Amino acid sequence: MKLNFNSKTQIIHTDFNNDNILFQGNKLIGIIDFNDIEFAPVIKDLALTSKNINYPSGQINSKKITFHVKEYRKHAPFSKKEERLIIPLLIGENCTLIRWFYWDMKKHLNERHKVIDETIKQTKMLARGIGWR
Repeated sequence: MKLNFNSKTQIIHTDFNNDNILFQGNKLIGIIDFNDIEFAPVIKDLALTSKNINYPSGQINSKKITFHVKEYRKHAPFSKKEERLIIPLLIGENCTLIRWFYWDMKKHLNERHKVIDETIKQTKMLARGIGWR
């Protein structure tokens, strides 16, 4: 199946996490650390933050993801078609990570096989979740 990942491409952050988002009370007041920006579909940021919400367990928590998607939509509207790209984008990101762990990982080499194995298992789980074999 061919998926179109090119809708609404723009410069995205790619590294939203608790360390890069500044709050004052319950109000978002800033976003920092733009070292990993890239030109990609807007929905990729949602996919990557969805993964960060579940890390380090690697298990997809559907309640957390549903809440996250609902909250993200308030700030950056996206279509249902784009929402269906979240899991395929995560699968693609995991494939990139596996390659990086194998070829480019320089630190913690004693953990290389463990993180590759965990990422492969997570990727298979994601693929099964959307009906891929």
